[in-house]
Amino acid sequence: MAARIPDVPAITGDTEISVVSDVCSGLTIQVRDRYDGRLEVSYMLMYGFAAGNKPMIERIVRPATL
Repeated sequence: MAARIPDVPAITGDTEISVVSDVCSGLTIQVRDRYDGRLEVSYMLMYGFAAGNKPMIERIVRPATL
């Protein structure tokens, strides 16, 4: 599995966009929130599965240090 956070759009309007990372797992998620009479919060992460290119695959044995 491969994952990444989505790009931040050029125009965000009144939406606040932040990035949160879990130190133990290294998983990073983009959080978008806005208030327009009610609070709306969304969490974004892009992921996918596909057959890998064997010469380019690197095994991750522990989370990256920050």
